[in-house]
Parts: sequence; structure tokens; C-alpha cells
Amino acid sequence: MRLENATPYPANFTLAFDKAGHEQIILVTKVTIALQTEPGVPSLLASAQEPLFDADLFGADPATDATIFENDFAAFKPLCDVLCHGRAHAPGGQPVTELGVGIRVGGWSKRFGVHGSRIWLKAASGWQASGKRPFVVQDIGYDQAYGGTDPDPSDPARAATHGPNPVGLGHYPLLADREGAPLAQTSEFGADAIDPLGNFPPMAFGPLGRSWLPRRLYAGTYDDPWMEYRLPFLPQDFDDHYFQAAAPDQQIPYPVGGEPVELVNLAPQRLVGEVPRLQIVVLFERKSGRVTQRIANLDTILLLPEQALMCLTYRTRITAERDLFEFARAVISERMLEGARHHPAGGDHG
Repeated sequence: MRLENATPYPANFTLAFDKAGHEQIILVTKVTIALQTEPGVPSLLASAQEPLFDADLFGADPATDATIFENDFAAFKPLCDVLCHGRAHAPGGQPVTELGVGIRVGGWSKRFGVHGSRIWLKAASGWQASGKRPFVVQDIGYDQAYGGTDPDPSDPARAATHGPNPVGLGHYPLLADREGAPLAQTSEFGADAIDPLGNFPPMAFGPLGRSWLPRRLYAGTYDDPWMEYRLPFLPQDFDDHYFQAAAPDQQIPYPVGGEPVELVNLAPQRLVGEVPRLQIVVLFERKSGRVTQRIANLDTILLLPEQALMCLTYRTRITAERDLFEFARAVISERMLEGARHHPAGGDHG
């Protein structure tokens, strides 16, 4: 299939199978908007458009570090992920021991607390947390959130894993001597996460690991009957919510355009913007001459506050009636919606 892109945005397609084994084309377009520091300033296209992610990107050790960016080629997302890759910034550049960070998109918002780094100390009365170290800029990913994997000192084959965040800090149900062990550096807003036996929700804005809870609950059942009767297709109980990379409280209905965006303490200055009133339209033309139009879903908002950027991923798909060779080309165009005030933003519609 030939891809003709009449927009200034990066776009590409991949191939997939639905649960029934039908071949599908997944087409993805990514729009990058420049965020502003002053309210009321029109959102503009970024001078350089961010590329599509062809593969997941991890930290230095993919076996133990959280995912930084997930690839852009999920087959389908029933909701829109709101993700952010950034750090906490103390207001005015003055050191603090704790602060709140937050994001707002339209009527949705999320905030949580950030704490200076701490360790467990042994005291006469038992274990206590050290004082919080002052910071100006601090990482706030899942590597710093509550969680972790705690090996059993008496049995190397056994470990206690925090299902929602196996890579975090502070979860030590098996560690008897916690001297020097680090505590979580993020927590629910107005609270803390200092119980090593607790089950605190990990607070971060990045993507969940594909095998973490609750995400893996949507992956389906890969048992002997699947091996015998369905492989290589997805199991019947696979749920498309598995493709949602964000935590459940960062999944929102598809934006329609015009939603205000605000980021607090995620950059040296407060950042604001607006989801542009844009549609990405794709025409799929078959070799028979028949044309099908799709309007792509805006299903991922990735915020990059230290670059003052907002990346919007639009996705659509089409299922082949026989096989993928029936498609001759796909043409991508953009359409501004009524009420748009500026150039760009946002379904599997049609």
C-alpha cells in the first residue's frame, strides 16, 4: 500500500490481526504543539515535529527500569492516554523538601506529592525515615514511585513484588534490615508512602509496564487451548484496554478539540495550551477503486514539559475484507473544525 501524507506531521502504518484473525492496517499520525507560558496565547505547531516511536524506550536497564516512552503503534485504544515525561521543578528555582505537581486537560486533572529523597534509619524506638533532602529539580517516574521488588534474603528464588509497580521504591515486606533503603519520592497528594508493608498506589505520569497490574489483566489467557487452537492470534478474552499505556486515572474520553491544558511545577514556569480543533482524515483506496474514509481518534497526549511540547497521536484502522493486498493507497489530510482559532487538534469513526 502506498502512503500519501498531505500533512506536515509524521505518519506511518503497521499491520495487525484482530481477534478473529482478520488482517488490519493501523495508521498513526503525530502532531506536536508548542506549549506557552502565558494564558491566552494561541497554541502553535512546534517548529520541529517529534518523530513516531517505533519501539518502546526504557531506562539504562530494561530489566529493572520503567518504560520511558511506549511505541506509537498500538492496534487500538478505547480511551485517550494522558502521559507526561518530565521532572518536578521547585517554583522560582528555590530548594524545597516537598511540592505538588499536576496536569489538567479539559475537565480532567491529576496531581500528586513529590518528596525529597529519604532513607530508612535505625533508631532506638525502631525504624524511622530520614529527613527529606532539599531539591530544585527531581525525577518523578515510576522508578521513584512507591513499589519495587524485594528479594528474600533467605531464599534467592523468592521475592515480594509490588504488582502495580515492580520497579519502584519503598516496598520492603521481606527486608528485615532496612538501614539505608530508599523511600518512595512520590505519593498521593497530601499524603505520604512510608509503610514498607503498605500497598500505596504508585504516583507517576509515565507509561505502565506491559506486565504490571492492572494492565496485564486485560492481556487475555495464554494457555494450552490457546497454544493448540488460536496461536498466533490473540486470545478470545483479550481486551483492547491492554493497549492503554497510562494508569487508569490518566485515561480520558477522546478529546474533541478546544480543551485547555495546564501543567504545574513540571517545568521552570507554569505551562498552558489547548488541544487544537483538528481532525486527521484518512482515505483508504482499494485496488477496486472503492474508497473508505476514516477520521482518526486522538488517543494519546504526551506532554514534554521541559521542551514545552505536547505530542498528539491520532490513530485509525481498517480491516481487510480478504487480505491487505486489496488496498492500493492511503491518503492522509487534516481538517480544521469550526471554531478553530489557530493552526492546530481531535476518532475510529466511519
